[in-house]
Amino acid sequence: MTDAELVRVWHAADGLAPPARALVRLLILTGCRVGEVAGIRPAELDRAAGAWTLPPERVKNKRGYTLPLGTLATAELDPLLAHNLPAGSTSYLKSRLDELSGVTGWRLHDLRRTCRTGLAKLGISRDIAEACLNHVRDRRGLVGVYDRHDYRNEIAAALLRWHDHVAGLVTLPPGDNVVRLHSTAA
Repeated sequence: MTDAELVRVWHAADGLAPPARALVRLLILTGCRVGEVAGIRPAELDRAAGAWTLPPERVKNKRGYTLPLGTLATAELDPLLAHNLPAGSTSYLKSRLDELSGVTGWRLHDLRRTCRTGLAKLGISRDIAEACLNHVRDRRGLVGVYDRHDYRNEIAAALLRWHDHVAGLVTLPPGDNVVRLHSTAA
């Protein structure tokens, strides 16, 4: 998904019920899977530290990890926590997003791919970008035996850069991303 399409989807989420809006925006900001975001629990959150820790039993690879929560993500927590939003009931939400945003031909999982691609565009190393999505494929064998570092700080720094990138895209009023090279005043 391009930055322009991402912005359209972000703003289209305003037309959804608050829990669905929160789900979409947290998918964009965290790169998590739909089920991980939909199943978020208060006990997983440390609001004072701005962190969300997914326990092993809630992630595909059974390896828990901690994600940072920037200001935009933190603002979306309460609507999602206040309602039980089943991960499997997203087909209506997706079709509504298509209608509201005008962006079609994508799946909610593409927001995860967009996050990963965005991390690469921001200059985040491949290993750290993969760790941000809790992918462990490259940490098997000798690498997994010798490298025991959890990369928590690097993951936090990378995902906060992504958060800031998204914030810059979605908080500018339309047209305000134009750089004026000279004054037109006489």
